[in-house]
Amino acid sequence: MRVHRGVIDPDALSELPPDVLFSRVLQTLDDLGFTVLKTEDLKIRVLRPRREDIPTSNRIRTMSTNKQTIPPPYGPPQVDNGDEVQLVIEVCKIKNLNNFFIVHLSRRKGNAWTYKHLYHLIIETLALRSDDVHRYAPKAQ
Repeated sequence: MRVHRGVIDPDALSELPPDVLFSRVLQTLDDLGFTVLKTEDLKIRVLRPRREDIPTSNRIRTMSTNKQTIPPPYGPPQVDNGDEVQLVIEVCKIKNLNNFFIVHLSRRKGNAWTYKHLYHLIIETLALRSDDVHRYAPKAQ
């Protein structure tokens, strides 16, 4: 497992075990409609295809259990031009912080503003902070 270097986003931190965190990332990407191109050990390459490249039957995905429609992962035209975006998503450990892991996203291809929109969409959907899995305040005596 790679050690994370760089800025740490507190919303991307977790104390979940790496395998559990990685499977949660995969499930989130599937729920959002991303295409997983390649999976390695705790690292995946992800594709969000161009808006025109999506077949009409796949523009709105439905969940078979509760019949809810999931919109495709496109943002408003002001920030998302609908072009193809390739991301690499990796679960990394944090140096000098045992039991803390981070979901690290990096852009390989595509518009920077679109990447920013997708980054926030993925991190917010993961909702790692809502699990209250990481705590910074010292425990009360």
